[in-house]
Amino acid sequence: MIIEKTIDRKAFIKKVFEKYKLSKELKNKKILIKPNVVSDEDYPTTTHPDILRYFIPLCRKYAKSIVIADSPAIHLDTQTIIENHKLNHICKKLGVKFLDMTSCETIKKKVEDRVYDIFVLPFEFDYIISLPTLKEHKICVMTAALKNQFGFLSHKCRYRLHHGGDINRAIADINHIIKPNFFIIDAIDILLKAQEVRHGGKMIHMGYMLAGKNATQLDKICFKLLKSVDKSIVDKRVKYINIIENMKLK
Repeated sequence: MIIEKTIDRKAFIKKVFEKYKLSKELKNKKILIKPNVVSDEDYPTTTHPDILRYFIPLCRKYAKSIVIADSPAIHLDTQTIIENHKLNHICKKLGVKFLDMTSCETIKKKVEDRVYDIFVLPFEFDYIISLPTLKEHKICVMTAALKNQFGFLSHKCRYRLHHGGDINRAIADINHIIKPNFFIIDAIDILLKAQEVRHGGKMIHMGYMLAGKNATQLDKICFKLLKSVDKSIVDKRVKYINIIENMKLK
């Protein structure tokens, strides 16, 4: 994996592309890129537009096709958010589709005795790239590589999980079902205290970018970075990381 102190997204993405030989990995593949679009809030609630601006042109040189997709938080007008989002404006300029996953069909998937409704879209692609931002989370302590896959769960499923379900277990399970091939985590600016400004998130500058293939290891490093700037979470733990490690998810 790569962890770098930087504010230069373009240079970092180029370095990552070369180090991991993504030109070979992406060749002739159908690629799904999953940003972190929680709401209509700007970065760092949402993936920074420059990540797509610099990353998509590199991918499209080799990929068979590229689609960007996400499903904003429950109780929101997801179609309007996606249509008007800054990330969608970038996608339109680059000629790629930005889909609202809530308009897609769902499929039931099971982990042990737990059943989840999942958007069918990610199962239609050869290669999945996840582009989260690093943030603290009021329920889960942290959101980064592993938490970004929560967006693959249907709104009905997420509603149930937010009203008495085990969100940490669900994050572990969705990563057992869908394993993105690559992650680029933006921690140049992060949110402390909450995952969105509207929920009390406070932006601070951290100045890091991370990338790699192992979401669990990336999240462990992200949690160390968070603890270095917020002493109030030093004694906390990210439960879904522990669950995943007990599941021996790699």
